[in-house]
Amino acid sequence: MKEKFNWRALVIVVLIVAVVGLVIYASKNSNQTTDVETQAKEYVKNIDEKKLLTKDDIVKAEEKTLGLKLTSDEKSKIIDDNYTGPTDAKVTVIMYEDFACAHCQSLNTYVDKIIDNYKDKVLFIKRDFSLGYPNSLATLTVGEAARKVGGKDAYWKMNTQLFSTDMWTGQSVDDKTRSETFNKYAKAVGLNQDKFNDALSSYEENGIADKMARDKALGEKAGVTGTPTWFVNNKQVDKLTDAGFRDAIEDALKK
Repeated sequence: MKEKFNWRALVIVVLIVAVVGLVIYASKNSNQTTDVETQAKEYVKNIDEKKLLTKDDIVKAEEKTLGLKLTSDEKSKIIDDNYTGPTDAKVTVIMYEDFACAHCQSLNTYVDKIIDNYKDKVLFIKRDFSLGYPNSLATLTVGEAARKVGGKDAYWKMNTQLFSTDMWTGQSVDDKTRSETFNKYAKAVGLNQDKFNDALSSYEENGIADKMARDKALGEKAGVTGTPTWFVNNKQVDKLTDAGFRDAIEDALKK
């Protein structure tokens, strides 16, 4: 008598192999993220989080921490601070925000106006501070991808696009909708969409993940626990309102 093939056993084996593979993949990605974050926390100890950071500042901090020189390729991937305004301004505003933060999104209407009103005499620095919301990683990556492809002006334009809707502040947006919306933003900003999508897909290797980890570590070093958090000349703003931000800036300008 012929023995019957045990399909049930085969299915169980296949499922076990698949589950083990997913666990290994997830663990690998988690370890990569942890490594980037750990490295950032180490070298930001050698960085002054209260000032505008140039590539040279970051290179020196990393080399001091590692005890060796960075290669030309490693240096080329470094993304310095996103900023607008005169670098020698009397007043510096450092903003830690998350595009998936509902409070950040609701405030942005007048934040854009504040920046526009004071951009000739105040230096504004924007840093990523992910709160781990469903759309935090994707949207922060998009902002930095715009910067990488189109420069600082493109970053600020993408900033406006990302905050133009509250769709990122709720549940996770599906991949298809995300991709279509991000490409619509890229077109509006004037980016080369192929280069933009390439920057998104390779964010772990092209310096974007490092930039986001560094910004988060700098925020934690400065005592940031949530978003939005603003510092005006190193003093944290307590009143997160249009009037509160303007009063803090005006007070600093008068000193």
